[in-house]
Amino acid sequence: MPLVTQRLVWTGKTPFEISQIKAKPDGFQLVFTNPLDLATASDPASYSGKSHTFYLHRQVRQPVIDIGPSDDPIRDVAVDRLSVRLVVDGTDSSTSTSCTEGVRSEGEPAVCTPVGYYTLNQVPR
Repeated sequence: MPLVTQRLVWTGKTPFEISQIKAKPDGFQLVFTNPLDLATASDPASYSGKSHTFYLHRQVRQPVIDIGPSDDPIRDVAVDRLSVRLVVDGTDSSTSTSCTEGVRSEGEPAVCTPVGYYTLNQVPR
């Protein structure tokens, strides 16, 4: 496989990205780098959730058993200037959840990297 080298040059403009994902008792909070467009950020159809449940083993080199993906419907969305609180059906422990955004920023196109992953080992209280 050939080696590919890329050079990134800072333009001085912060890209519109998810900067943090935080687990909440009933879902997740997504924090963004730029202010959100309220119309797209408050629409539950702008998001989708999918989870994979894995059985974790204490022994080394045990196979990971994946029950398979399941859809996690977004029940509610609460929007702040830079963050979104997603209330998700199906949030439980040992679930790796990805959230896909259809969200826009104020005067910006969609999120540069539209998928965020979070491995949830324990649901916060």
